[in-house]
Amino acid sequence: MDTGFLNEQIAGVIIKELIHQGVRKFCIAPGSRSTPLVTAAAEHPLAENCVHFDERGLGFYALGLAKAKNAPVAVIVTSGTALANLMPAILEAQASFVPLIILSADRPPESLDCGANQTIDQKKFFGKFVRWECDLPCPTETIKKSYWNACIAQAVHRAKSAPSGPVHINCAFRKPFAQEGEKLALSTSNVKRHYALPLKLPRDDDVSMIADSLSPIENGVIIAGSLPHGTSVAALETLSRLLQWPIIADINSGLRSQGEIHGLARYYNHILGSLSRHDELRLDGVLHFGGPIVSQVLNEWITKHNPECYCHVADTPQRLDPHHIATHYFDVDPLVFAGELTQYLPGRGPSNWMALWKNLSSIVLDRIQTFFAGGSEISEPEVIRLLNDLPSHAAVFVGNSMPIRDADSFFFPKQEAPPLFANRGTSGIDGNIATAAGICQSLDRPTLAILGDQTTLHDLNSLAFSKKLNQPLIILTINNGGGGIFSFLPVAQKHAIVEDFFAAAHDLHFKSAAQIFGLHYHQPKTVESLKECVLEALEGNAPCLIEVITSRRRNVELHHELLAELSGINPKAKTAEFPCY
Repeated sequence: MDTGFLNEQIAGVIIKELIHQGVRKFCIAPGSRSTPLVTAAAEHPLAENCVHFDERGLGFYALGLAKAKNAPVAVIVTSGTALANLMPAILEAQASFVPLIILSADRPPESLDCGANQTIDQKKFFGKFVRWECDLPCPTETIKKSYWNACIAQAVHRAKSAPSGPVHINCAFRKPFAQEGEKLALSTSNVKRHYALPLKLPRDDDVSMIADSLSPIENGVIIAGSLPHGTSVAALETLSRLLQWPIIADINSGLRSQGEIHGLARYYNHILGSLSRHDELRLDGVLHFGGPIVSQVLNEWITKHNPECYCHVADTPQRLDPHHIATHYFDVDPLVFAGELTQYLPGRGPSNWMALWKNLSSIVLDRIQTFFAGGSEISEPEVIRLLNDLPSHAAVFVGNSMPIRDADSFFFPKQEAPPLFANRGTSGIDGNIATAAGICQSLDRPTLAILGDQTTLHDLNSLAFSKKLNQPLIILTINNGGGGIFSFLPVAQKHAIVEDFFAAAHDLHFKSAAQIFGLHYHQPKTVESLKECVLEALEGNAPCLIEVITSRRRNVELHHELLAELSGINPKAKTAEFPCY
């Protein structure tokens, strides 16, 4: 049988099975060896294809698509370094439990290990960083098509099953990659394979045991770590009422965008940074749902008190306990566990502990509002604070380094707000523009990405995605001329070394980059003009790049001034005792 015909037929089987299993979005990088797969995706009426010239950016774009909907996305690349360029996105996907399906084209066995062009060993290429991998042979008529169907169905199941994550399917093809001469009809199959995803349910005796352990503890907190987009807060609110414990919602939990939440501890970074030595903030219990937390001061507070009961519930067997203090770990669905736990807790009346946290949150809010009131100069915290007033129909992506830390400290909207996303699996600064573009397209919402200058420089190629999106992507780059986070670290005392070897100081600006990729460009000078610029961009229909110029030195001073403003708080005082001045 004609090799080109076999290649087309089996590639068609692969793409059709992916469609059968619910995959709709295909991210494609051009290449010759992947011709059969690309052709099959291009010709399938249900495939939603996006083509991009850079595999590294393509991988992160797929990550954003999948992250926003928690649904698998396929990536098709050719052989050689094309596959290697996906590694950063794979690392982020596996660490943040995002389902990706990597389809790589490969050379036939006779081309391996003999110096053939564009050939590397692609078997088990991603090692332990994928949930599953499969090395498919060159198409042949001696292997039943059901074999390829079964492999693809298994791959999708592994990508979606908890803990979800990336899988790799390596597909070998011999030349020619397409039929030559008269085209033969491709046979199809309507058989659909169905994998039922397991539901990890807690055992009654485990839930009862934890309820007995938590009930006597008065000084505890409920932590919402990183959770999938759209996670409901209802069960956590009920737990907060029953235990009389505050909810500490990590910036990556998604809960802060859901409007008013009972028991939510706002501005906990500032509270803990100012009051962690007070006896009133002794910690005896933690009920932690989901992934890790961003806040260093929160981690330090928990570690310092080493609570007698630290219950961590996450839908993965992986140990998510970097400080090694969890006393109980449950590999079950967090929300199911939370709902079950509400049935076993007796509840208690209003507590001084909850009142204390509520009072402290109000005091800190008053101080922060007073601190920033009336100022027109744009600062990095002010950039983040504008998120509190954005329309809820938008979406937000926050880059790593300083932006995500400031967001963790200052993003506490009182009303429903845009969902906020970040790449906190491996917390890299690569691929952030591409990830934001994927989120924008997946949610079909205007999307604001707040990034540092180094993060923007790292992914400039991905500005090309902005022209392919259905909604406007707004890149807000905070340009302080280098890596600002290093100014907060001990090495900052060695100024010359920090500038050259850590901050990687530069004098670059982004107006020309916006012009190259066809984005509108703005450089607002005041807080008010920045707000107007962002709101107009979100309501518009064109992508844009907003560049905000700040000073690394002034940013450090500002954070220290705010800390000094909060350092005199008395946890027993009433809000009214702190006049606005």
